[in-house]
Amino acid sequence: MRMRLSNLVTGALVLAGGAVVLTQVRELRRRERRQALMAQLAGQPLRRIVVVGCGFAGLSAINRLGELIGDDPCVDVLLLDCHNYHLFTPLLYQVATGGLEPGMIAYPARIIAREHGFRYLETTVHAIDVEKKWLDTDAGSIEFDSLILAPGSVTNFFGMSDAEDNSLPLKWVNDGVRIRNHVVNAFELADRETKSDRRQALLTFTIVGGGATGVELASSLSDMIFGSLLPNYPTIGPDEVRLILIEARGTLLPGWNAKMGEAAAEHLQRNHVQVRLETTVAHVTDRDVEIGDGQRLPSATVIWTAGVRAASLVGTLPGEKERDGRIRVDRNLELPEHPGIFIVGDAAAVYLPDAQRPMPPTAWAALGQGEAAAENAVRRLSGAVPQAFAMRPPGDLVSLGRGAAAADIMGIVFDGLPGWLLRRGVYLLNLVGFRNRLLVAMEWVFVTFRQRTIASFVSLSELQRILAPPARLRPRAARPRVRTPAETAVEEERKAG
Repeated sequence: MRMRLSNLVTGALVLAGGAVVLTQVRELRRRERRQALMAQLAGQPLRRIVVVGCGFAGLSAINRLGELIGDDPCVDVLLLDCHNYHLFTPLLYQVATGGLEPGMIAYPARIIAREHGFRYLETTVHAIDVEKKWLDTDAGSIEFDSLILAPGSVTNFFGMSDAEDNSLPLKWVNDGVRIRNHVVNAFELADRETKSDRRQALLTFTIVGGGATGVELASSLSDMIFGSLLPNYPTIGPDEVRLILIEARGTLLPGWNAKMGEAAAEHLQRNHVQVRLETTVAHVTDRDVEIGDGQRLPSATVIWTAGVRAASLVGTLPGEKERDGRIRVDRNLELPEHPGIFIVGDAAAVYLPDAQRPMPPTAWAALGQGEAAAENAVRRLSGAVPQAFAMRPPGDLVSLGRGAAAADIMGIVFDGLPGWLLRRGVYLLNLVGFRNRLLVAMEWVFVTFRQRTIASFVSLSELQRILAPPARLRPRAARPRVRTPAETAVEEERKAG
């Protein structure tokens, strides 16, 4: 008997839906048990674990705490974040290039906390008193017994104020939407521009930083421009578009397996991306980029992916810090000399045994650290000895555009379609929420055979202002001279006689 494809898809959806329902029922019963026990223990003092940040490290910590103490009514777990969602940042570049919509890679932080019976509060933490163990937030002071600090990072402009003012970062959801709008508007303006110099600037897209974010953005932007935009702008030729990736070091993906960088460079160059290695950026204006040798590259679109630094909150803590602002932690992931205060993710400089450099600020590192910090926080509350953190890097994955990716698994590097399938499978498994996984999978299938989103949701005024020719200074009309009272009196006497 032949099975139709529609029957298989329907069966798969039914099974997936059933699994989701069972999970929701289980979590609901867990919350009901916790609430009942808390009602019985009303009035008794609770111990509190506070998790600051709902990135990958904070998410991992919350999930592990749910497994360890989700049913314990004697422990109050509070999640704090200034954004009320968890953002799956490895796919943010696809929002910037029309491959995904913002809501597909975000999941409400409050739901994440409530699924484990925990509390969530949207607030900003301004300072931490490590001696008295309380947080200064815009919602008031919050005390804690154990703290898991995972505030994340911000874009690192390396002190270049002109780059901060004139380039587009890619860190938050709004950044991705802004880049997509900016690129589409550049094509709209170029479509009607008659002056060659301004047309060249509009059609030159410069990405600064050849790490994973820069490489994935460059490859995806190439797919968007040459696969979706150019077919819809017949007045613009492919030879007019310049896509430039600038990296200060001698290889792409610095710090990774050298073969990964070579594979990335080779693929990008085959797909309309000009790769400039060992090239520094001296200045960024709203019209061009000046590189280290003094050459100016006309470009109305400069995207900054040159690195990150720890959030400013980390700078208020005592302890030794790295050049990127990360603070060194001990082998238990605790702030030295302050037991019970754990720092993880992009904020922490974690040195594995025999390592010369701290762990990179990546998602896989944050996930491992968050889980270990949660386990040690529970051990601290119970009076047990925390365990030293150790983990083996699982490998690296980088997308190289449609149907291509590179992977380094246990030192074995492979690219092409196998790497692409592996990367997408890993990302789907780590996305939060069944709905997001389903929508992303469907959108990937659709984009594979159809064009991407090329609608812009802002006006052209911003780019028009940037590229407008400087206004000519017209000579100001002479203003009539105002006479003093004495001069007026003299003039009247002269006229009188």
